[in-house]
Amino acid sequence: MKLLYQSFLILTACAIVFVRDILPFSNAIYLILGIIAAGLYAFLLFRKKHIPEPLAIFGVITIVLFFVFITGKLSSGLFFLLYFITFGLVFVFEPTTVFVFVLGIVAIFLPEILSNAVYENIAKVGSIVLVSPLAFFFGREHSKEIQGTKN
Repeated sequence: MKLLYQSFLILTACAIVFVRDILPFSNAIYLILGIIAAGLYAFLLFRKKHIPEPLAIFGVITIVLFFVFITGKLSSGLFFLLYFITFGLVFVFEPTTVFVFVLGIVAIFLPEILSNAVYENIAKVGSIVLVSPLAFFFGREHSKEIQGTKN
C-alpha cells in the first residue's frame, strides 16, 4: 500500500507538469508554483509540525519539474536536478519508486524527445534511465542497512 501511495504521488507530480504544458493556461505557471509553495507553507504553519515526507517530496518533484519545463525542458540548465531527485528518492521512498519516477520522466518528455535532435534528447533522458538501476541498488542497500539496525 505504501508503494502504491508513493507511486501515485510521483505520477501525480509528473501529470500536473505534463497537463500544465499542453493546456492553454500554460502561462499561469508562476501562479501554480505559488499555490504549491503557499500550500506547503500553510500546511507547515497551521499544523505546527513538519510536512509529511511524501507530501514534501511531491512538492519538491513538482517544483523542480516546473522549473525544468520553464527553463527549456531538455535543454534546461536545471535538468541535472532530475539526477539528484532520482538518487534522493530512493532514500526517502521505497527503492522501486525510482522506476516509477523514470517512467514519469520519460512520459512527460516524450513529445520533446521526438520533436527534434532525437538522438541528443534520447541520450539525455536515457542517462536518467541508465542511472536508475544504480539508484535502486543504493536504495535497496540503504533499506537493508536500516532494517539491520532496527533488529
